[in-house]
This record gives sequence, structure tokens and C-alpha cells, in this order.
Amino acid sequence: MLIVFRSQTWRESWFAFLERNFRVDLSMSGAVADCSSLTDVAAHNPPAIPSRPAFRQEYKDPTFGACVTRVTDAQTLGVNEAVHTYAELQAWNADQSLILLTTNQIIDAKTSQLVHRLDFGWPGTGTAVRWSPSDPLALYYTGELLSGSDGIACGVGKARLMRYRLIPGSPMRGQKELVHCFTEYSKFDKNASFQEMSSDGRYIALVSTDGQAFLYDLVANKKLATVSIPAWIEWAEPSPLGDYLLINFGGGGDGPQSGLEAYNPQTGAKVGKVATGHGHGSTALGPDGVQWYVYTTFDNYVGVAGPYIVKARIPKGYDDWKAGDKTGLVALVELDWNASLHTSCRTPRSEWCAVSTYAMTKTNVPFYQEVFRLSLNSTLQSPKVQRLAHHRSERNLPASCGMSNYWADPHASTSRDGTQIIFGSTWGQACRSEAYVIRLAGTAPPSPNNPADLNADGKVDVIDLGILLSAWGQTTKPKSDINQDGRVDVIDLGILLSKWGTA
Repeated sequence: MLIVFRSQTWRESWFAFLERNFRVDLSMSGAVADCSSLTDVAAHNPPAIPSRPAFRQEYKDPTFGACVTRVTDAQTLGVNEAVHTYAELQAWNADQSLILLTTNQIIDAKTSQLVHRLDFGWPGTGTAVRWSPSDPLALYYTGELLSGSDGIACGVGKARLMRYRLIPGSPMRGQKELVHCFTEYSKFDKNASFQEMSSDGRYIALVSTDGQAFLYDLVANKKLATVSIPAWIEWAEPSPLGDYLLINFGGGGDGPQSGLEAYNPQTGAKVGKVATGHGHGSTALGPDGVQWYVYTTFDNYVGVAGPYIVKARIPKGYDDWKAGDKTGLVALVELDWNASLHTSCRTPRSEWCAVSTYAMTKTNVPFYQEVFRLSLNSTLQSPKVQRLAHHRSERNLPASCGMSNYWADPHASTSRDGTQIIFGSTWGQACRSEAYVIRLAGTAPPSPNNPADLNADGKVDVIDLGILLSAWGQTTKPKSDINQDGRVDVIDLGILLSKWGTA
């Protein structure tokens, strides 16, 4: 098949033919300017699920009005789970130029192009990888050498804290650096040690499998005081300001070593109990410098009962509440008993947290399958929310997908500057989960890629046309399938021609 356009008139006639006979939308419209939200707490069921949004094209949520862009393409990346790792962990690096995916792939935040792939990470090799909050080219992770040698001076079977330094270039490279070799430990608990660092990037929490938790000071290069812990805890984390070691013991209650407790990282002494519950939550640093733990409570422990999202003051919100100071524990918004959710509040000195619900079987209830923002100043009497989008992710995937339902949870996570929220979605029962970014009101729209530039040389020309025609009629060439409908055909040709000569 050969098509030659000898004049602008012929090309325009071809476009008209495509639009008239095949209903091809050649506009590839740009960003929606008005990124709005709803602020009520009523039930809003999602409308019928539309077609999966095109890669890098912004759409407006039909119910709540947020501007959303699909920023990963699972087929192009060659994975099923093209999503970030977790709600409380930052997806973006320190300057928000890069995004880390759970597949250990790093993509450019502006173009979504793959720029680097780690040869370690979670869950594959049992390490806990996270971005430095202060250095955009650094990641930190834990691990131990199981056998042989990798050229890093730390013995076999010894726990170590590592830094991975990204080296810009084309291609981007990376270098592994030993931060500290812990000869006193054989291994770190990768799950319990898998939390955010302090907001300034100075402190990281580590949990050994030998029953100790502590902060490591990356500036002074020293291990701080240890706290003896049970054989298993949920997690340990520095408070946002780094002035406390927080330990979530994984079981609720007001007894010792239960719920969330705060410890002096210099002495190891217990300072107070933050909360009695142990539901999904996130630490937060409010605009006034007060630190909070924002979490879900469905359990009727002593304190604030559920079902609520609650804020508990760090370091001893529950202790203060019990002593009569009701500002220590405050319920922010009421939930349905059916709700499961994740919370992300790691935007320093912000009043807002990102929240996403999932696995809800009961409809006609507030926050059903939603991504929304919740204010630290919210109360049950005057709830303050910004409801942004339905995530359209379906957790009950068929076994034939070969994909864990866990990666269908949206895990909404707010960016460091509070202008963006990332979440994952299968968009129905598709056997792949991809990342979507909500652009909050008042921020600049993303720069959409040019899907017709098939060889990524910065222009759409005869080379791209040749690539498309060589894949004509095929169903296994996702790059040439510009509109992602599963087939390379006349519709893709029309889109390519509409972009002819563009960058």
C-alpha cells in the first residue's frame, strides 16, 4: 500500500474522507483548562466506564471535573503493572522530573519515556527502594549480599544501606554506593524498612530482622539509638521533621507496643502513643509545623472509634486525648463501613492529603471508588474535601490475567509540591494497571507526546508512515496502533496524516 500526497488539497480531501466515513477524530485535542472538583460529601456513583483514555492525552473526569492524564503505557513498557509502588511512598523524585515504577523502571515525568531501569528493587530482589527527598538523582535502598562479590566492601550475609546515584545522559546510567555496612545485622526487614525518609532527606528508618529499629543519620553518617521490637512490626519511619522514630506495631490497642508509638531517636526512650489503631495511614507536616498521623479507624479501640479518617498528633496524640486534650485525636470525615482506602500526606507544610478508596462492594455511598483530597482542617461537623475523580480500577481480576489484585488498588499519592496526584487503574477488568496523574486546579497542563512520531525523531514524516504501513492490519504492534484500539488500520493512518510535519 503506497499513498503519496502531491498537494495540500489532496491531503485535506483525504482527511475529509476519513472523518466522514470512519468518524476519525483528527483534532487530538489538548488540555482541559478548568480542573475543578466537588466539595460535598454526597454519594456519586461513577457513570458507565468509557474507553480507556489515550496515552498522554488529558481528559476531564465527568463526575468531579479533575484533569487527568494517563502517563504510562503497559504494552510499551512490557509489563502488567505500570504503576508507582505505594500511596505513602513518593512516586516522583526531588525535583519531580522522574517517576519510579514498581517494576523498577524510571520514566521521564514530562514525556513518560523510559529513561532507566534498575537491576534491583522491590519485590524482585528484596530491597526497599525510595527516592531521596532532597537529591533528585539519588535513591536509597536496603539489602544484603547473598553470595559471591559485587565489588562493594561489605561481607556476605551482612545488612547494608545503599545509595544509587543516577548519572544523566543518553542513556541514563547509575552507580551503586555503600552508605553503611551493618556487620551487627544479617538482614533488614524490607517491608518494615520501606517508608519515606524525613522531609529534608537526612534520616531514614531501618528495621533489622534481629528485633531492632532505629534511625540512620545520613548527614552525620551514624546509627542512632536502637529500640527493641517484637519479631514482626508493620513499619518504622522518621517523623516528617526527623525528631521522632515512629513504630507501627501492627496491632491496635492502648497497651505497650501497640498501635503507633513515638520514640526519641537519640536515646531510644518512648515519648508517647500517637494512635491506638493501625489502619492505612500517612504522616503529615501541616502548614503550622505540627506533625500528624492521618489514618483510617474501623476498630473500636479506646480513643476515636470508626469508621472515620482521623488525625493524631505526633508524638503523643492519643496520650493527650486520654488526658482530656481532645485536639490530640480529631475525626476528619466519616466513611462507610464498606470502605477500604489509602492515604498520602507527604507534601511538606500542606493542609491536604490525597485519599483513594478501593475494593468497595457497596455503591450509593460517599467516596465510592474515588480519588479525593482531605484537609487537615476538616471536621465531622464541617467536612472539607475536594473530590477529584473516579479511578475506575477493578480489583477482582480474572486469574488468567496473571497479575496480583494488589496492583489494581489505586494507591493515590500526592506529589512533593502538592500540584499532582498519581494513581493506578486497570480501567475496568483489563489485565494491566497503568498510572494516571491528576493535575490540580491552577497548574500548567502536561505536554502531550506526539503519538504519530513513531520513531521518536521529533517529526512526523515518511519514515513514520513507512513504520505504520509495515504494521498494517496487525494486532501486535502497539506502537503503530496510534489510537490503541487493538489494530493498525485506516484510523491510525488518518491520525498520522493529521500530524504530518509536526514535532
